[in-house]
Amino acid sequence: MKRKYLTIAALAAIVAGCSSDETLTPQVDNLKDTPITVSAGVEGMKTRAGYGTDATDDTQSVLPATFYLGIDQTGDDYDYPNMLMTKAEEGNAYTPESQLLWAGGTENVTVTAATFPLDGAQTLTVLADQSTAEGVTGSDHLLMTGKEVAPSAEGISVEFSHLMSKVLLTITLGDEFNEAENPFTDVTFKGTVASNSYTAGTGWAEIAADATATDITPLCNAYTAPATDKPNATAGYEVVLVPQTVAAGGFSVQFNVGDRTFKWTSASDVTLAGGYEYTLALTAGKDKVTLGGITASKWTPSATGSDLKTE
Repeated sequence: MKRKYLTIAALAAIVAGCSSDETLTPQVDNLKDTPITVSAGVEGMKTRAGYGTDATDDTQSVLPATFYLGIDQTGDDYDYPNMLMTKAEEGNAYTPESQLLWAGGTENVTVTAATFPLDGAQTLTVLADQSTAEGVTGSDHLLMTGKEVAPSAEGISVEFSHLMSKVLLTITLGDEFNEAENPFTDVTFKGTVASNSYTAGTGWAEIAADATATDITPLCNAYTAPATDKPNATAGYEVVLVPQTVAAGGFSVQFNVGDRTFKWTSASDVTLAGGYEYTLALTAGKDKVTLGGITASKWTPSATGSDLKTE
């Protein structure tokens, strides 16, 4: 009987030893020190100003050629506060200026990205001449702020949003005009400031009351000549503007039709919010221009839209 007790005790010791070994074996973090891959997209891919609608065609790509990436991970050695990323020749992959590594796979990281540097206040400007697609896209600054990302072998997918405001202008000609070709010239947005300081994580600086406004020429994106079923010609324009509030009597649109000059000026304050698209409808005829309406919606194709109430 004594030998039997010794055998059971020995077995118990062996089992206890195995259990202790398993507890001490560290779990392997397969992501630690592995490269981070980065891809990017733009919210509402077909909505980026000045671009065509074929997102698969790199000549009409909605993606920026470069952007700056910030990754906040556990441990300073794995933080990347302002990494320049460059788009590959095809697709939506980006290459970093220097290698990016995961600190590990167990804790989420915070990712920020922008088409401008992330190190402090930056002066963001819209171009005065946006009569070409390049002029519009060159004014369309993009941003992704503070996104929590779970580390994975698939890497990081940056989803940009629009930081600026976009205005879609439609002008309808009166019955006295019957032009086969677009008769509008010198279409100009007046009263808005073209530059302002922006800091990622903080936002826009306040625009000084005496800031100088810049005349901005929009891109013509459509013209429809008069027809039997639609006797009034229409022209469409788009422009990207800095978010701001323009006091009553300051925001206006001016254009020529032949030797006649038309100008519409808002009688109310106009507020342009970042990430919003505004539609402005005007009718020109009988030596005057009248407002057909103003609406606002989020700068995405799925937005339902809402009335823009000028303050």
